[in-house]
Amino acid sequence: MLTLSRAALPAAIALAALCAQDVAPVPAHDVAISLTEGTLGMNAAASPDHQWIAIDLLGSIWLVPFGGGNARKLTPDSLEAYAPTWSPDNQRVAFSGLGDDGAWHIESISITGGDLRQITEGIYEDTDPAWSHDGTRMLFVSDRGHDVRTIWEIAIGSKEPRRVLERQAFSPAWSPNDEDIAFVAEALRGWMVGTVGSREPDVPPSEPTAGRPVPVWNPYTGTLAASDRRQWLSRAEYLHTDASHILRTTAGGSRRTVPFKATLKLKRADFDTAHRVLEPSGPQPVKGIVNPVLSADGSRVAFQALGDLWMLPIGGQPIRVTDDPFVELDPAWSPDGFKLAFSSDRTGSMELWMHDFRAGIDVPLTAKEDGAVTGAAWSPDGSRIAYLINHGIVASVLAPGVVSRCQAINSVSLAGVAPGAPLLHDFGRATWAHDSCTVAVGALLPYTPAGGSGINQLLIYTFDRPAFSADVLFPEHSIGNRRGSEPVWSPDGLKIAFVSDGRLWVAPVDSGGKPIAAPNPIADDLPDSPSWAPDSEHVVYVNPSGLRRTNGEFSESLDMNLGWAPSLPPPRVIVHAGRVFTGRSDLPLGPTDITIENGVITHVDPHSDDAHVGTVVDAGDQFVMPGFIDARVHLDPTYGESLGRIWLAYGVTSVRDVSLGPYEGIEQREAVANGRRIGPRVFIAGDPFDGRRVRAAGGTSIESEASLDAALQRATLLGVDSLAVRGRLAGPLEQRLVEYAHAHGLRATTSSLFAATAFRYDELDLPIRQPDPAIADVIGKAGMLWTPQISASGGFQASYDHDRSMLRDGRLGLFPARIGDRYKKLGVTPVTENERPVLDIIERSLRLQRNALSAIVAAGGRVVVGTNAGPHDDFNDDLLYGLSLHTELEQLVLAGLTPFQALQAATLTAADAIGVSDVLGTIEAGKLADLVFLGGDPLQDIRRTRDVRRVMRGGRLYDPGMLGVLQEPPR
Repeated sequence: MLTLSRAALPAAIALAALCAQDVAPVPAHDVAISLTEGTLGMNAAASPDHQWIAIDLLGSIWLVPFGGGNARKLTPDSLEAYAPTWSPDNQRVAFSGLGDDGAWHIESISITGGDLRQITEGIYEDTDPAWSHDGTRMLFVSDRGHDVRTIWEIAIGSKEPRRVLERQAFSPAWSPNDEDIAFVAEALRGWMVGTVGSREPDVPPSEPTAGRPVPVWNPYTGTLAASDRRQWLSRAEYLHTDASHILRTTAGGSRRTVPFKATLKLKRADFDTAHRVLEPSGPQPVKGIVNPVLSADGSRVAFQALGDLWMLPIGGQPIRVTDDPFVELDPAWSPDGFKLAFSSDRTGSMELWMHDFRAGIDVPLTAKEDGAVTGAAWSPDGSRIAYLINHGIVASVLAPGVVSRCQAINSVSLAGVAPGAPLLHDFGRATWAHDSCTVAVGALLPYTPAGGSGINQLLIYTFDRPAFSADVLFPEHSIGNRRGSEPVWSPDGLKIAFVSDGRLWVAPVDSGGKPIAAPNPIADDLPDSPSWAPDSEHVVYVNPSGLRRTNGEFSESLDMNLGWAPSLPPPRVIVHAGRVFTGRSDLPLGPTDITIENGVITHVDPHSDDAHVGTVVDAGDQFVMPGFIDARVHLDPTYGESLGRIWLAYGVTSVRDVSLGPYEGIEQREAVANGRRIGPRVFIAGDPFDGRRVRAAGGTSIESEASLDAALQRATLLGVDSLAVRGRLAGPLEQRLVEYAHAHGLRATTSSLFAATAFRYDELDLPIRQPDPAIADVIGKAGMLWTPQISASGGFQASYDHDRSMLRDGRLGLFPARIGDRYKKLGVTPVTENERPVLDIIERSLRLQRNALSAIVAAGGRVVVGTNAGPHDDFNDDLLYGLSLHTELEQLVLAGLTPFQALQAATLTAADAIGVSDVLGTIEAGKLADLVFLGGDPLQDIRRTRDVRRVMRGGRLYDPGMLGVLQEPPR
């Protein structure tokens, strides 16, 4: 049934406007933190008249009296700022600050704290300012040249900066007469200091060094040196910082500390969390509709839902195409409409398959690719199917029974196989040009070839030349997210549809995909995953209400009567446990009977044989505790159906993904709740909120208040469990996001310490890699939830290198062969002497991280176990799901936490971080029966957590055989 409405688009806009209205802030309490030390790497700059010292402390600029004393915060609460530099008249301080437009600019402020001025502008990252001695010019570092980060100069009051150098360079410094500029640049064997200007410096450039030096010009002698970051106060004394202190040191070596006291005033939110029903009952509508694609004749839509592929005849009822325990991804129609390409793990790895509707059979198209195959896209002439390998290689395969028109079809490595090819990775799904020889993939276009942040656009590859070319359809705006919401080429080859800034846009292009006019928005109702109709006028997409079709003028819903029923838990189960860790006390209970009715714990009583009525789980020789919760993961759908079994096999009954697209996350949790898949509870933050410039795939680029409001509305309509920010948003937008989250009872997470303190985020997921008293005080005294992620910073490797036995059990057989086999080999390979130096370096780093964790906990920090496990830019499969949670627990204990504290971090505190501690995280009446059965007592030896014998989720019991573990874990 079609519901046609010309007013649908205006109504959606009105709904978004309603969402945009300010929400009432939740109550908050004040926290005052007095700091007498700065953070590591603090910058300090004395005013020319030696009356003040400007420092950057916790993302703000503060003024300290020259002789020491109480510090005064100079910059606004919502502005993050670093690297202060003084005007020669002593009246202003310039710095690098995150502006209200979400970009880093050079800004200046009066020493009275007013008259904030923006000196540079644009989407670029402008840092490291240096004010000239005559006060007329400013040096800074920027990537605005789109080739390297280097030195630029701007006249104060001008808007047109001038490039100073062609090569990569940092840390600019003016000569005393403002005629020459010193800088630090990369050299063959490290870093060196050089100069550019009207004359040669008095001392030659430094020789390359292992660490990056800083150019320091002594205005009293006119000499240049490569040194630490210092400022000469006289011929014989200079100002600098040492770790977290401000120091004044003489040429003779004597030093004195400049004492200061900075009082940081914070507000922490007081609100009640709200969450969805974790064990629903009765019929449920399907909300996890993933990757809908329209057939070439426009009559049918294929999509993923409930663990299978489906086909919806428009106006009819959905039909299940696949019906098996495996995972199917990314359907793609053949041009004749009789075949559907897709990815499936039915052979043990994610490969490309084809379903033939006429023959009623499935045919494999690839076998044993070196990675997971996803993102199928059929060429318009039906000859080729393009796909991705590990999101990092574009490949194609000849469709059965056809001949390609292109003469030189090859796979394309993203490592740059073609001359001039960009060094990129993490592509989005391919889309074909009308000529069937050219594909475009969603790609990150960084602002410099060296990488870093940039915007999502298209990278076009023509197979029969071959050649790469970048395609910017929407300058300074990201299009798509390289994960499930990709730009798509129209059948006539003259348009490309994409999602950006909360809208669906259409860009007119030429036959090669180059834009010929500005894009136009055609839908404003929270669209995702566009797919073209054959007329090249209509686009089908998904939004929180379901499937829709529009041409920009008319909008219609494609009604779909598809639902699911929850898998019901056993009506009554008695667990007879030998010992029980309830999660509340470090003293375990003795022999105990846990009564569970309909998946909920109703009684926790001393053991009695008389209570053993009905189904009894005899765990009299086992240690029972709450199921583990990993509060920070990156779920990889290409693991297939074994992904959920991996988690349960390691005793993890709940996971929170902080980067999975909401439709994919909902599909996973619906498939588990429906019983189609075995797995843990899946909590999602949806697409993480990112800034104007993005880096990792997935996420939503937030550029304005309107785009933030649209993203927030989409997230809550889809029922995310929390909100997560991956990059940095403009300060007012961060404030708005957190207020919205709290008003809706959701936890909000950030990886920025400044944002966490300034905008009342609930959780900081930033690894702290060395002790820092100021940071420890802030995290601890603010009562902040904190996810240290030590395993992701070397702890996982250190743990298995010290104990290779953890890699020798049947659970590794659940992983895809490309991953499991590598670790199985490590399990039987001793550490060589050549590897010892690397391990020593890792261990030294871990000692620093553990010391930092101890200090934060001592200050009152609340530790949450979140491993960061999964494939992403930094670790790329090197952190095994499940096992990394156990190594994280071991690292917490090595850091000085008691086993009780470590276990709470992975149970009750992790549940609190997600906002579900009222139903998960402990063993007590009223809680859901998520339990793990261990062979030993982890309160005595934390390594016992690895010895998982059985696991229960909501009263449903799973043993190793049910999970497919070939042999039980070692005991």
